[in-house]
Amino acid sequence: MTLLVQAQVAQAARDTVAGWPIASFIATNPLAPHEATRFDDAAAPGTHLTLPVEAYRAAFASGRITRDDLVLALRARGAELRDVPPFTGALAHLTPDDVLIEDMLHADTPPAPAPATPTDPVADLVVPWLAAFLDPDPQWQLPERGRGFYAAWRALATHDPRLSRPARRRLRDAPEQASAAIAACFTAWDTRETDRVALLKAELAALPGWTGYLKWRGEHDGDIDLTEYLAVRLTVRLLLDLPPTEAQP
Repeated sequence: MTLLVQAQVAQAARDTVAGWPIASFIATNPLAPHEATRFDDAAAPGTHLTLPVEAYRAAFASGRITRDDLVLALRARGAELRDVPPFTGALAHLTPDDVLIEDMLHADTPPAPAPATPTDPVADLVVPWLAAFLDPDPQWQLPERGRGFYAAWRALATHDPRLSRPARRRLRDAPEQASAAIAACFTAWDTRETDRVALLKAELAALPGWTGYLKWRGEHDGDIDLTEYLAVRLTVRLLLDLPPTEAQP
C-alpha cells in the first residue's frame, strides 16, 4: 500500500513545477509541463492566459499596441480577411480590419464576475505547522521535527486548541505513517481507485505556492515531501468532517 500511495502522489504531482525558496527565488514557468499542449488548452478551468480587454485597450491608447499590430494579429488569425472587399458607403469606406478593430476597441464587454473569496479551514490549520517546520525559529525547534512533517504534526496537533476535542481524540488513532494516513482517508471517503490521483491533484492545487516549494524542498533538502504534506491535509479534512477538494473537470 505504501508504494502504491507514493506512486499515486508522484503521478498527481507530475505537473507541479518546483518553486525555489523566496531567499533564492528563480522564476519558473508554471506551464512548463504543458509545452506540448495547445496554448488554449493549457490553463486549468477558472484561470486565464490573457489580460482583461481593458488592459489591451489601455495599451492601445498609450501607443504600446499600434493599429499595425492589430492588423497583423487579425491577419494571422483569419487569413480569409484578405479576400473580403471593403465596405463603401455614403459616409465611410471601411475594410474588414477597420470593422474588427473598432469592435475590439469600443464594443461593450460583459462585466467580469466578482472573484469568490472562500475561506479555507484546512489551510488555516495546516499552513502554520508548515511554517514552523520549514523555517524553524533558531531559539525554538519544533518538537519531533526529526521524525518528519506528518509524524511531528500528528504528535503535536493533539494539543492544538483549534481542533475540537473529538477531533483531537480521533487524531490519536490516526496511522503513524504518512502513506497509511492517505490510504485511510481514501477508505473513509470510499474513494474509488480510479479517482484517487485526481483527488490528490486537487489537494495539491489548493495551495500551489506551497506545493511548488514543497516539491523543491523534497528534491533538495529531503526533510519533507508531498506525501507527508498530503497526509496532513487529508487527515485534517477528515477530522473536520469535510469532503476532499473537488477535482477540476
